[in-house]
Amino acid sequence: MKRMLHYFYGRFIKAVADGRGLTTEQVDSVGRGRVWTGAQAKPLKLVDEMGGIGEAIDAAKTAAGMPLAEKAQLVFLPKAETNLLEKLIGGGVPGLSDKAGDSGFKLEDLIPGGAAMNIAELFPASLWADPTAIQARLPFAIVWE
Repeated sequence: MKRMLHYFYGRFIKAVADGRGLTTEQVDSVGRGRVWTGAQAKPLKLVDEMGGIGEAIDAAKTAAGMPLAEKAQLVFLPKAETNLLEKLIGGGVPGLSDKAGDSGFKLEDLIPGGAAMNIAELFPASLWADPTAIQARLPFAIVWE
């Protein structure tokens, strides 16, 4: 899994570097999972312009050679059929889905000795709730007491 994460992170920073005219080392030095505000990201060359969804749609229309007056159509892609746990262990294990009534392995069956809970705690609750949602992480934890 670590090798896969490094592979995909490397592809991501290369794509960012190529698109921004930077080296992968420059992108990596400001990346590493950090979250930047738009104002912080602009001088780091992580964003081109400041704006909202309307400006982003207009920029996409311009890049596609589409007239700005033409209405953009949103295309909703199908939701992934597997949940995060299935993705982590390779998918296809009966009983590890969101559907009620499935029968099959429990996480404890796959990871003995109580380690399953330790592994589950490595991932934020928001990933378990909706693994397809966009996730943003702060470089610190907020603890409510």
